[in-house]
Amino acid sequence: MYESPVSQAPSVSPGRHPNDPEPVLNTKILAAQSLSMIAVVLSPLVGGFFAATVALQLVRQGEKDVRDSDGFMLGGGRVARIRRRAKLALGVSTIAAVFAVCVVVLWLLQSLLSEGASFGGDTV
Repeated sequence: MYESPVSQAPSVSPGRHPNDPEPVLNTKILAAQSLSMIAVVLSPLVGGFFAATVALQLVRQGEKDVRDSDGFMLGGGRVARIRRRAKLALGVSTIAAVFAVCVVVLWLLQSLLSEGASFGGDTV
């Protein structure tokens, strides 16, 4: 049976040219998503601060790329979740760092006061 070439043509949405690339997930947003998850895990150990900072930078760049791509890059819907997760990691890391500094300061004060620190000369 004879089939016409028109029936074999790929179906294309009205706004797209057949040679346009398929929409793909932006790799910067994917990397930022992974980094934000790592940052949340490492945030109690203060190491999440660096991962969260890099994640926020990558998500900013990825969001701009998606906006400028005219619909050929995906991932814009993930931006808010990634930012929230990275900011949570920054907050927990900051709290952990402040807590560690307070512990060290209290430990130093306690060790100075328990030894009966003498700051002057010889007094009998």
